Amino acid sequence: MPPNTISSETTDFADFTNYALTPITLEQSIAHIKADKAHKKGHKGRGIKVAVIDTGVDSDHPLIDGRVVSEKSFVEGEPADDEQGHGSWCASAVLAVAPEAEIVNAKALSKTGSGSALGLMQSMEWAAQQGCKVISCSWGGSIPFEPLRDLVIAMEKNYGCKFIFAAGNSGPGERTINFPGGYSEVVAVGAIAVVNPEPDAIARFSSRGPGPTGKIEPDISAPGGSEEEGIEGAWKDGGMKVARGTSMATPQVAGAVALLMETCGSSEEAVELLYETARDVKTQGKDNDSGYGVVDIESALEEQQAPPARVYQINAVLKTPFGDWPITGIATEKK
Repeated sequence: MPPNTISSETTDFADFTNYALTPITLEQSIAHIKADKAHKKGHKGRGIKVAVIDTGVDSDHPLIDGRVVSEKSFVEGEPADDEQGHGSWCASAVLAVAPEAEIVNAKALSKTGSGSALGLMQSMEWAAQQGCKVISCSWGGSIPFEPLRDLVIAMEKNYGCKFIFAAGNSGPGERTINFPGGYSEVVAVGAIAVVNPEPDAIARFSSRGPGPTGKIEPDISAPGGSEEEGIEGAWKDGGMKVARGTSMATPQVAGAVALLMETCGSSEEAVELLYETARDVKTQGKDNDSGYGVVDIESALEEQQAPPARVYQINAVLKTPFGDWPITGIATEKK
């Protein structure tokens, strides 16, 4: 049986005047992952479709206006417009990183912030059919649901899309990754701070690995606030809201994938590039707290544009007391 409800991955929708949260702007947030430097070089995700599967999108919001190219509601009795706010926040975060990307609004979470497994699966398939190669999903649940995993595998195989999921807000204990973020086929995103308590500090609430199969999770991290800070983004009815959670980190990673896809080609290649160039937080390499580390778009672009390593054909003869030994092969220059 499918889980009854799957919910958005946000710890707080907080007005910082009412909560002790340092307000961080989206501009500060994307500068922390060096998207601003990419913008100055002309990389803005032009024409890349990014689906936001969420509570809908306020398409007239000043931070979103003109970027929604298609929309559909999979919530019975509710329009595709955002009556909750969470989806609009996520769409504005995608566009902050990749301002020339195109948003596909697949509404599958209701105004209460939850949705059915069936509605979510229908929205995922529809988004892939719209040509979205990047699909941002800031939601999850604690119960595995294998049909959803099977759908992810099929969509990635048939449409070449990549699903970016929130890791969850159940940290800091081990094995707290939510589903579908815990599945190895998706990108699971953890949350780190921009300023408080310190840059790149892993949010205490950010879910930790390992995943259900023992795989190191999450895969990568991005700004999502902390116990002391939240990030201000778009909200319903043209408003703004300070929020924190892995929900906030996820669309920034989706935007980073879209931005790299301008020149990278496939979403799979873009994701691998982000993994290879992420900056380590606690330990070198991938770990169960921050994954490969924090997204670094500038480093990813530099790696992408670096000249390929030179390859040499070796034909030599090694002189030994026992005779001549021919040596043949190929050597690759280390980058």
